[in-house]
Amino acid sequence: MLVNSRSYKFIILIGILSTLFPIYSFSNIKKPINSKQMRMPRVEICDTAKAILADTLKYHPSTDHLFVDMDVDYSNPLLLPLMFFGKQTSYCFEISPLNKTITPPKYEKFLSSCLYEKEIEIDSMRLRSMEKAIAQNPYKITYYWNALPIPPKEEVLNYEINKNSIRLVGTQIEAGTIGMGLPRADRWKVSFNNSIQFTQNYVSENWYQGGESNINILGIQRMNIKHFDPNGKIEFETGLDIRTGFYTTESDTMRMFRVNDNLFQINSKFGLKAIKNWYYATSVLFKTQVFNNYAANTDQLKTQFLSPAETNISVGMDYKRKNTKGNLEYSLLLAPIAYNLKYVANIKEITEQDFGIKEGRHTDNQVGSSLTGSLNWKITNNISWRSRLFGFTNYETSQGDFENEFNFTINKFFSTRLVVHIRYDDSRGPDIEDFQYKELLLFGFNYSW
Repeated sequence: MLVNSRSYKFIILIGILSTLFPIYSFSNIKKPINSKQMRMPRVEICDTAKAILADTLKYHPSTDHLFVDMDVDYSNPLLLPLMFFGKQTSYCFEISPLNKTITPPKYEKFLSSCLYEKEIEIDSMRLRSMEKAIAQNPYKITYYWNALPIPPKEEVLNYEINKNSIRLVGTQIEAGTIGMGLPRADRWKVSFNNSIQFTQNYVSENWYQGGESNINILGIQRMNIKHFDPNGKIEFETGLDIRTGFYTTESDTMRMFRVNDNLFQINSKFGLKAIKNWYYATSVLFKTQVFNNYAANTDQLKTQFLSPAETNISVGMDYKRKNTKGNLEYSLLLAPIAYNLKYVANIKEITEQDFGIKEGRHTDNQVGSSLTGSLNWKITNNISWRSRLFGFTNYETSQGDFENEFNFTINKFFSTRLVVHIRYDDSRGPDIEDFQYKELLLFGFNYSW
């Protein structure tokens, strides 16, 4: 087939254009960004801000530009002092003027997206490492987020798209305005637990095996105050325990309710660190009961408030430790010097000899040695064990208490509790058994904060 001269000219023109177009296209492609430096939008900042950025960004006064050195990990919080942000921390840094994040320039499309994905993964690892460091070394926290000064107010914010520049002008930050350490309020930890638990048993009068119907109610209120020392050199702890238990019994015709648990106890301990887990410590214990308790079917008063009451002051060495998981904490105070005071306010109605006090006297003073131990173990998420051991001797008589409390949590508000209390006291006389036992198993309401 013959092709005329116009067709030849048209084909030649198309060939020339198709050859020149790729050359023109590639000649207009901007040079890819250097992997060593990534140029950011033009930023005008004050002298103080330049000094702050000196250690993290490369600032060039001659060009008023900031360059990010890809080899220097300027956003790594692990290289900075520890800062406590609160319950949930975040170490993501971004520039967001007018609530709009500045997107990278268009020529950054030549960079592989894998670079950003890798950076996100690394940042997540840094965050987890930082939170772990804060949890395991709280005394090394340098700054507290809420205690930092208010940032400078942005008086001028002008973003010019065509010039690709941002102008920020604000007030100066004076040196020395950043507070060191944790605020005083965060050095105190207060916890409270309240539980009301009960058991119920009903037996008809004609039940072939006999028996009595009864209701057993136990209320436990517990408050604990701990002082947190960032340097770990001081320990201070105060606890308040109130236990009241009532039960009904048909055999006591004079009273509808009887008391089976009646305790008001305050424990306080102060210590100065000696070496590792050992502290020079002193402890104070005071306990009594709140309600009157009578013998069955009589008006004979057994106990009442401050009758009896007991105070113990001990000085010695305290060993305190907590495992790495944080679910087991225990302490043991060995006191070679201890003072114990027993007191009965009402000796007219209450027999003081039942508590190791001589007849006709209100008090009994003893000097000797004591031992105090405590254990808190969260065995699983739903099972916990709380134990307390106390012993005192004046080298003639001895007394001790071993209290165990097992809590089986059903949910946030309900639990089952097993209380086992063993007591030894050989100062009450030869006609009274030295060992005493008490056990309660209850179900009920539980609330703590």
